[in-house]
Amino acid sequence: MKNIFCVTGFLGLQSSWDFLKSPQFHVLPHTPEDFIENQLGALFAKEKGDVLLGYSLGGRLSLKAMAEGTCQPKAAIIISANPGLTSPEERRKRLATDQEWANDFRVGPWNDLLLAWDKQRVFGGKPCRTDRPEKSYDREKLAWLLDGFSLGRQPDFRGKLKALDFPILFMAGSEDQKYAVLAKEMGGLNSRFQFWVAPGCAHRVPWELNEKVFVEKIEKFLEVLK
Repeated sequence: MKNIFCVTGFLGLQSSWDFLKSPQFHVLPHTPEDFIENQLGALFAKEKGDVLLGYSLGGRLSLKAMAEGTCQPKAAIIISANPGLTSPEERRKRLATDQEWANDFRVGPWNDLLLAWDKQRVFGGKPCRTDRPEKSYDREKLAWLLDGFSLGRQPDFRGKLKALDFPILFMAGSEDQKYAVLAKEMGGLNSRFQFWVAPGCAHRVPWELNEKVFVEKIEKFLEVLK
């Protein structure tokens, strides 16, 4: 049985992965904070991870760890994650936006924040299907994630990722056009890479897609390790 080390996106909790079950793999759930504070490569090895699965912010952190060589899984699944912006101007604008969000998450009314967050175009107007009680979060850590690990501070990892020698499945939703294009681009970087666009989904593919279909997609991909 394979161990899949799963990293959520911003506002994700370990319990966000509770739905993910299969007789073919065991889930090791983590948040971006776990990933960063415990050094992913060491934690991945300690928990005997085989496959790295990262969603959104967790996907970007996973790409970073693989590109820099601090984590070397047997395979990876990257969902709705950007490998890096290609221009300084794009990075500047994104950092400014994320710093505004960071300030809001420090002090803003929780329910109002969630409503505003969910209205972002990337989510396609679809509701969040996981619980996000305020008591489960440290506001300062949320602000730290938004600013310190903003896409605006991230290098473009395409060049380093292209050289990896293990299979990666890039996934995005059909209603999240920007990330669907990125998934297709990344799937073409390397002969061992694949991409898949999930029909009827926006950004939150794991929770918007039918659970059975999502699990079967992972199981099918893991056949490359047999």
